[in-house]
Amino acid sequence: MIFQVSFRTLRIVLGNITTISHLRCDVWLEIFQYFEAIELFSTLKNVTGTSDEVLFNEKFRNQLRGLVIDCHITNLLKGLTLNQVISLTMNNGASFGIVKQCCSLHSLKLKGESEWIISLVTKCSQISIKFEQLSITIPDIKPLHQILACISSLNSLRRLEIHAEELEETIGIPTVSMAPSKIEQLILKSCSAITYRDLSHMQSGFICVRYLSISLFQRSRISVHSFTFPFLRSLRVSLLEVPFEEINRLVSTMPSLMKLKLYGFADDVNFVNSDKWIHLLTSISTLFRITVDISLQHDSSIFYCEKTRAALHKINMSLTSIFDDLECYSHDERQLCWWQLKGVIRK
Repeated sequence: MIFQVSFRTLRIVLGNITTISHLRCDVWLEIFQYFEAIELFSTLKNVTGTSDEVLFNEKFRNQLRGLVIDCHITNLLKGLTLNQVISLTMNNGASFGIVKQCCSLHSLKLKGESEWIISLVTKCSQISIKFEQLSITIPDIKPLHQILACISSLNSLRRLEIHAEELEETIGIPTVSMAPSKIEQLILKSCSAITYRDLSHMQSGFICVRYLSISLFQRSRISVHSFTFPFLRSLRVSLLEVPFEEINRLVSTMPSLMKLKLYGFADDVNFVNSDKWIHLLTSISTLFRITVDISLQHDSSIFYCEKTRAALHKINMSLTSIFDDLECYSHDERQLCWWQLKGVIRK
């Protein structure tokens, strides 16, 4: 059977009917929730009279999901009404006129060049569409601040996700200050650095952020007193050879932090020092959990020390060699080896 239905729907189907023609409108409404908009109107029309009534009659308020629009699309499928679309993906060059008609939009995804995205988002801020989630995929992170400046004017936005697919050495210097936004979840996935300087410039626009996910690199050394995220509750950081002290500095700007997740790569021996982790956990009174999944490449004998591993074990962390410990050690104590540090530390 091609339909995926919930247990409740399945129970209704098995308990009261014997053929698909007997499915009621409420059952079709629930079934349609599992399909994207194009699939609904291209493959699921004309199944039964009841299903078509639900699909084409706006009185049922059937919500359409996953509509994807490219620049070459000029005609939508017959019967597809844009005012029922709640999630929309727009690829580079697609017309703003499509978004303008999606008056029930909850989630918008934009994939394309920065100039097109900035233009489209600016137009969105000038109309009454009030979507809560925005996901952006751009080639590189260089125009980040310019993009954020136009996004901050979207008053309804609560979740923002930005993906940058290519490596860019530096992020452009902001030329326009950000207006305060009501965004509560901010996710920045980039091959390039998000530094203290960048966070400092962004802070004024994201004062309400409660969840932050970023890639952090060992770059800038500005004072952490230049910014703060007072309402941040959860932080997820991707590391690339960042000293342990940088984690302390970052956390010190988040007085309400409750959950911290660290993953990626490091080369600082302080990451296997249990006392450092205990100090980090107790440095913020609200912080109650630190989740760690870090790979380290190091030749220090401290990684082979049983006392080091025992101390880490006491705080629910494990340090293991990705390869054979004895093989690394027997050839040369100073040989570089890869290690995996994992665990969940709780107060």
